[in-house]
Amino acid sequence: MEYALTDKADAETVDEWVRYADDDLRVARLLLPLGLTNAVAYPCQQAAEKWTKALLLRLGVLPPKIHEIEKLPDLIATRGPAANQEVYAAAARLTPDATKPRYPGLGEVTVDDVVEALALAAVIRDAVAVALAREAP
Repeated sequence: MEYALTDKADAETVDEWVRYADDDLRVARLLLPLGLTNAVAYPCQQAAEKWTKALLLRLGVLPPKIHEIEKLPDLIATRGPAANQEVYAAAARLTPDATKPRYPGLGEVTVDDVVEALALAAVIRDAVAVALAREAP
């Protein structure tokens, strides 16, 4: 699968992706105390996906329209620093819990699952923040 290269995105576009990601994480944190565990995992995955796509844009890679964020760290490595193993592991773990509660019959997400999803999203957020600062225009 090939992905389009583009000029590095301007800071405003990258900041917009980061802002949307930050909003997704805020939504997840607001839903957790309400006991809406099935609704918390999805915005955690979405936040991680948007942070990662912001970094791809900063690196000059047009993000693919996919939601399998475990595939995105490899794209980052094509143009910038390789993601560390912690980021790969976090990305791989987020997608199943995010998709499971989206459809009936696939299972429930527990409080432990969403606490872990919040922590995994933070791992990706922190790694992307460091990379964005390093790649700043």
